[in-house]
Amino acid sequence: MIAPLAKFIDWSVLQMAYAVVGLRHAPKPKWKLEEALEFLNGPDFIPAASDPARMEFDGPRQFKFSTPCAGKVEENNIVYGGSIGARNAGRNDR
Repeated sequence: MIAPLAKFIDWSVLQMAYAVVGLRHAPKPKWKLEEALEFLNGPDFIPAASDPARMEFDGPRQFKFSTPCAGKVEENNIVYGGSIGARNAGRNDR
């Protein structure tokens, strides 16, 4: 359900970037628009269905989970995060 919306948003951003910035100053072979569209429309961009992430908590507020699409660089395959309480909203205590 969210994958088509994400693809539409990404497509819209590409269209707006082209309209606003334009690529007229760059030679057409450097645009790589076909390569970008192929990636956006491919199965590897956002999977249509994936299992929910297994979150591991490292304390009362810190957590981590592995990405649904593992990449080549191992350190990029783990997402770290944390939540802040209502009392501490706006203050980063890391």
